[in-house]
Amino acid sequence: IHIDCDIYSSTAFVLENIADVIKKNKPYLMFDEFVHARRIPIKQRLDKNIKSVIYSGCESVAFREFVDKHNVDFKIIGQTQGRRNKVVLIKIL
Repeated sequence: IHIDCDIYSSTAFVLENIADVIKKNKPYLMFDEFVHARRIPIKQRLDKNIKSVIYSGCESVAFREFVDKHNVDFKIIGQTQGRRNKVVLIKIL
């Protein structure tokens, strides 16, 4: 599934609306802009019980919230180099 939503809100909306498909079929997910914003401050991560270092305002935040909410396991299969506008391929386990 190629998710080309670019921002948090649309990515979260799409993931929630295809959650059953994702959990049942365990597809590959490809995000085209997985990281493209600033890091979430430590205090906010602690307040929200976010364990990993993730970035605000982007597809990675929506994916991490989806994974936590639906207890989904995943493996990152590949990603482009660089710190911004990273393309990531993820396999749902």
